Amino acid sequence: SAPAASSRRLLPVGRLVPDRFVRIVVGMSGGVDSAVAAALLLEAGHEVIGVTLRLWDGGEGLAAARRCCAPDDLRVAARTAAAFGIPHYVLDEREAFLECVVRPFADAYARAMTPNPCVVCNAEVKAPSLAAFAAGVGAGGFATGHYAAVEALASGRVSLRRGADRGKDQSYFLSRVRPAVLAALVTPLGGLRKAEVREIARRVAPAVAAKGDSQEACFLGRGGPGPVVERFASRAPPAGRIVLPDGKEVGRHSGIHRFTVGQRRRLGAGPGGARRYVIGIDAATGDVVVGDREEVGRDAFDAFDCRWLVDHAHAGGQSAASRLDAPRTPPDPRGEAARDVCTGGLFGASRLTAPRTPADPRGEAARVFPPEGPLRCSVQFRSSAAPVEGSVVASRDGGRLKARLHRRAPICPGQAAVLYDGDRVLASGWIAGPEEEAT
Repeated sequence: SAPAASSRRLLPVGRLVPDRFVRIVVGMSGGVDSAVAAALLLEAGHEVIGVTLRLWDGGEGLAAARRCCAPDDLRVAARTAAAFGIPHYVLDEREAFLECVVRPFADAYARAMTPNPCVVCNAEVKAPSLAAFAAGVGAGGFATGHYAAVEALASGRVSLRRGADRGKDQSYFLSRVRPAVLAALVTPLGGLRKAEVREIARRVAPAVAAKGDSQEACFLGRGGPGPVVERFASRAPPAGRIVLPDGKEVGRHSGIHRFTVGQRRRLGAGPGGARRYVIGIDAATGDVVVGDREEVGRDAFDAFDCRWLVDHAHAGGQSAASRLDAPRTPPDPRGEAARDVCTGGLFGASRLTAPRTPADPRGEAARVFPPEGPLRCSVQFRSSAAPVEGSVVASRDGGRLKARLHRRAPICPGQAAVLYDGDRVLASGWIAGPEEEAT
């Protein structure tokens, strides 16, 4: 039954939950957001099943203080589910997480890339696992505590938009989830602000109401990416020189994995005490190029392994806002009969080949077509960064794109570039480095 801590009704879930979703699986992380998502669905009269994913146990030197998916969170999630009177299950996804997220992350850093592991985890591990479990227990869909709005459209397609709380918006993290899986996702917090969520939690889940937000990827310890890269990368990241743009050497370093574009710490000062910033990293030579702040960033980039949420098959020459939804086949949340454990990885590298279940929702039931000409949009490179206006041109199959920005931005190869039309996600892709640009 629904939490009985208050006689007042909770805030309505509204149209974010289709009426056909009578039974819903809720991904419970042990935090305040997923607890409130479950409470809202219970209040709305849905049958709720709690599921927690066991992703990472860490290891020596790899423990972080505030992160999602920590072992202690499993126990907190179980206690929250018990307090709500709902069943709770733990799914062991450690192998998929290691192969789909951690190892590709380490390999990317060793190649002078700066990946977004949480984006990969949502798309390749969390969402597919929860969707498959939901299908297996006859649930209409699955829910998470993300601050984003996922809605089914009249065309049969699905829309991903920013959450109402722009300071907490997490549409960036969901941008790589395949449409067939996204169609089964419910986001009860999409229309709420964090302060409202904590107020609800104080009434229905006081044990987690004051719990802090996770600050780091769950497998990054206090030492940052360095220890993870050194332990899991398939090749050692090269050491090398620290140089100015003209090639003058100003120092040495022990590995390129300890640097990212835009970094200013541990670089010393330039002439007159001016701060130095990382403006480029050469994985082939091991050179880390440093310069002035004005030299950080660029106004153009290529992206690869792009995924489109908006179909432009019949768009013609209209603006992005009028190009939406040329439906073909409604998305099937159960997808293909069997897919790899990791079909996208960080950069499209499949690492495991054993099928999960016959109802694995990683497949695409409806192809989404990219625009044929330039598309005006805004581009976001980090979850908390302001979007940058620009335009993109996609390849014929939509798998690659070229972007021009209206201003320079601190762009790092390997980051997820997410395209928006207003608050709606259009597509996402990985920012290419020299190796990918050459292909």
